Amino acid sequence: MATCLISLGANIGHREQAIEQAISLINECSEVSSCQCSSFFETIAAGGPPDQPKFINAVARFETSLKTAEVLKKLFQVEKQLGRTRQQMWESRVLDLDLLLYDHKIQNDVELILPHPRMILRRFVLEPACEIAADLTHPQTKWTLQQHLDHLNRSAKYICIAGATTAQRIALEQLQTDVDNQQVSILPNSFDLRTLADQQAAIKAALAATTNMVIANFCPRELLVSSPEQLACVEQLEQAVGVPRLIVLLDNPKKPIFHALLNAMMPTGTVVPWLVVPSDDKEQISRELQAAVIATA
Repeated sequence: MATCLISLGANIGHREQAIEQAISLINECSEVSSCQCSSFFETIAAGGPPDQPKFINAVARFETSLKTAEVLKKLFQVEKQLGRTRQQMWESRVLDLDLLLYDHKIQNDVELILPHPRMILRRFVLEPACEIAADLTHPQTKWTLQQHLDHLNRSAKYICIAGATTAQRIALEQLQTDVDNQQVSILPNSFDLRTLADQQAAIKAALAATTNMVIANFCPRELLVSSPEQLACVEQLEQAVGVPRLIVLLDNPKKPIFHALLNAMMPTGTVVPWLVVPSDDKEQISRELQAAVIATA
């Protein structure tokens, strides 16, 4: 039997009822046992069309003999049975079911990515998950879900961008207009910020000037790719300003390098959770950054 963790959300119709009905339908499956559901949490929508109604979110944990593809098929069937239609990404919906974890399985294909790539940056997932599954371990970061929630609560309110080329970084700095309504500060990547001391000063000043999220269009840990001996200096910087809440890795989908980049930036193991985003899709980068700002706050 495999241990599964799923998220449940609804923001139109009878929200609580839809989640309760989904749990009942999952429980009726003969290949599912020991199903537990968290409390319900009301949150604002993270991403998608503007001015959406608030979501009711929950997380459920169960044991199953179904394979991953079969679990995914079952979740889609439950969504459809309860009236879910799919037209636009992150749109308002009567029910949304996501497979977060399936034991310690790591999978990355068109049909399914495991673990769910955004679960560790979503407070609306981690808070209910920690009610019933705080002990479960993320197979990539090796942190428990409780450690991930603790990180959201303790880390500094800035997101670092890594892996981008100079042209991509210039394009990213134009995203300021896209996130102005969230009052997000974007720190540019410039010649004035090439030393660790300069980067530390810029991040520290930005954090002091706002209570909102800061997006740094650079990542001090990228220095470790060319100069691994600078690890102690980077760690001192993070002790001074706090570790970032998230590192967004812009990666070439045709020639992925993020595994090597992660290993270079975090040689002693996970220090900061990450999200990998295709570097050739400006709209997705903008969408993911805006959603991350909301979800990690």
